[in-house]
Order: sequence, then structure tokens, then C-alpha cells
Amino acid sequence: MESLDIPPFYVSQEIVANCNYYWISTKGSIISFKKGDEFVVKDIEKSSCECGYIVNIGIKLPIEANNGMYCSICGDIRKEEGGYCKFRADRFSPKIQIGEFISMKQLVEEKLELISSN
Repeated sequence: MESLDIPPFYVSQEIVANCNYYWISTKGSIISFKKGDEFVVKDIEKSSCECGYIVNIGIKLPIEANNGMYCSICGDIRKEEGGYCKFRADRFSPKIQIGEFISMKQLVEEKLELISSN
């Protein structure tokens, strides 16, 4: 069975930075956040370089960085659409941790059981 590629977060989910981040452009613009800072996911997508998921947390991209930002894993330049920075999803954790998770397979099986019993 093929494994499902499920994003780590969903749009509008509250997340928390699990590391410090600091970037300064050649013109002096600064983008930063600290471990523990809280954000809301505005968008999430697979990165163009296939190094994982990237999230938009609402931080505007400085005008001098309109060519994009580089991937800190592979060094690939990714074009940032819409004027917002996108950060690696592994820099964040869910704000609210749920104690017990159910797998997608279990969810589908339970849903099928409910449908068949009706």
C-alpha cells in the first residue's frame, strides 16, 4: 500500500516556532521570529525543491527579495508567490498537541463501518 503524503498542518491552524530564525537582506531588511512565537498557517504547500512542506505564516517578503528565498536544506531558490515568505514546516509545531492520533487508514475504516451500518 502506498503511503499517504499528508501535510503536517492545515490552513488556519495555530502553530508555534520551535527554533529561532533570523535573515537580513543585503539592503538591511530583517525577517525574524523566536522560538515560542505563535502564528496561524495562511497557506501550506510542498516546496518546489521537494525538501518538504513550506508554510506561509503571514510575514511579508521584503521588496529586495522578490526573486525568492533559498532552501536551507538543498540551496535551491524558490520563487515566493503573493509577496509572503514561506518557511520550512519543520521549524514549527502545532500550538495544541492532541494526545492520541488516529491514522488516515483507521479513519477511513471507521467511516466505512458507520456508512455500512446505516
